[in-house]
Amino acid sequence: MVDTLGRIPEDFIQSLLARVDIVEVIGAHVSLRKAGANYVACCPFHTEKTPSFSVNQHKQFYHCFGCGVSGDAIQFLIENNGVTFVEAVEILAAQVGMQIPSDNKPAQSAEHNLIYNILSEATKYFEQQLRQHKLANQVVQYLKDRGLTGVVAKSFKLGFAPPGWDNLLTNIASNTEQKEAGVKAGLFVNREANKYYDRFRNRVMFPIRNRRGKVIGFGGRIIGQAEGEPKYLNSPETVLFSKSQELYGYYEAKQTIQKTGIVIVVEGYMDVVSLAQAGITNAVATLGTACTEQHVQSLFKTATEIIFCFDGDVAGKKAAWRALELCLPILDDLHRIKFIILSNAEDPDSFVRKFGAEAFREQINAAASLPDFLFNTLAKQADLEHIDGRVQLANQVKQQLIKLPDGIFKDMMFARLAQLIDVDPAMLRNKITQPQFIAKPKVTKPARALALVSPALRAVAMLLSFRELIIDMPDLTGLDLVDITGSSLLYAVAEILRAAPQASEEDIKEQLPVDLGKSFVPAELRGITHIVPKDGVKQEFLGIIQLLRRREKELAMDGLLLKAKQNVLSTSEKQLLHQMLQEKGKLSE
Repeated sequence: MVDTLGRIPEDFIQSLLARVDIVEVIGAHVSLRKAGANYVACCPFHTEKTPSFSVNQHKQFYHCFGCGVSGDAIQFLIENNGVTFVEAVEILAAQVGMQIPSDNKPAQSAEHNLIYNILSEATKYFEQQLRQHKLANQVVQYLKDRGLTGVVAKSFKLGFAPPGWDNLLTNIASNTEQKEAGVKAGLFVNREANKYYDRFRNRVMFPIRNRRGKVIGFGGRIIGQAEGEPKYLNSPETVLFSKSQELYGYYEAKQTIQKTGIVIVVEGYMDVVSLAQAGITNAVATLGTACTEQHVQSLFKTATEIIFCFDGDVAGKKAAWRALELCLPILDDLHRIKFIILSNAEDPDSFVRKFGAEAFREQINAAASLPDFLFNTLAKQADLEHIDGRVQLANQVKQQLIKLPDGIFKDMMFARLAQLIDVDPAMLRNKITQPQFIAKPKVTKPARALALVSPALRAVAMLLSFRELIIDMPDLTGLDLVDITGSSLLYAVAEILRAAPQASEEDIKEQLPVDLGKSFVPAELRGITHIVPKDGVKQEFLGIIQLLRRREKELAMDGLLLKAKQNVLSTSEKQLLHQMLQEKGKLSE
């Protein structure tokens, strides 16, 4: 939980919204489908049969043409999940691995920007070296031998780190601040005071991009043989890069994953790139570590089916089983897990180069479902002709099935086991001893009544119950025009209380315009203040004001863009629009 005495800085909120993908956020709760430039669905906030809920990925904004709700990713979580502004920010920050600062803590955004910038410069340098270095022909030939074209290499921003201890250092870091930023980015190693050297040398470089397309790390494959050097080398963990959360190739595969609902998880960079070269563009790879729960949960947000593809050797089969055990506790009735185990000595890269794209697609079509993989793997270890063998299988399978969340899928898995060993399913679930384990606490979704409370109305409720908020309340001019329910009421109530902080609820109602007075129901407003923890009231209130201000800017920019299309912008309006677009562009870089 963020320090509630401070205020979440606006630049952090903007950076957070620039990193999250609103389609992924909403897609985790609503079944979206592509419709032209937008995504549409039946609105989660009112009952309808024809989709009127639209999500614009470019603007990172949603709007329902039926009931009028609209907002960004934070606003969606507030209204759909019934959480507070601060909780919504915390949820999104955790998803993208950002640490929440507050105004009374040192700002981290400047440091992060330095790291992003030096990673970007490194990417450009490596790409340039792949074209211009004296060893470039050798590296390009290596890539051609792996079946790659220049088009695919460019789309994945492949590059070359030349041999030598300080090539990158000399070219992109001219001062101590840049060198230290490079160390924090994982590009340089500081072996002793003020002495640095390049981490990546004589390697084909694979930039790792986050979900917004920014480079956050690298993987490097050695060229030729180098004694004592690992074949593959990844960036270390940094403030921007976490191997347990990031997946190589997700940014490049995102559109295909969203379109098909299917993602293929492989083990290496070249597996991803080679499959893309073959036209299979929905593959991602783990980053030198086993697949984690965070990886799977993240993929579940945009994919309904995950296909794990492993080598056919002993290590690959063990990795496949670990992936199965990882998925069981988080698998639900809406998602599917499948497995491809390639023949021994083949990986996706070698397979698709040797046998072609259609042969690999056949592997995809024939992928074993999680139930088939689980039962077939364990059945090979038991003698089903004899009772003791069937009991052995029952106990082994049940140890896995009890990990599944309750639901139809779990019931059907027990029914399949019962049929396989020829026993009554009820006896199977009740009689065989279950190992003890600690269940994860179940997170329940708040009641819809709470989910639909507008943040502006929450702010009104807080003002009524916590009059001291008036002391630090910022100027609210213009917020009465924002198209979020309760904004005009918030502005009017705030102005009344600013002039008379101790005004009674009756006095407030009398001073409100008739139309606003109808929506001012103190009893109902007081009833929603419990949504906000008492020690987080100020933080929540200021956060809501930030949210409304962002929406105000979006409305202003939309209005200026409309006038630009009509060619009726004044000089000052042109300057303002240019400034707004520049600011928006910086956030999306």
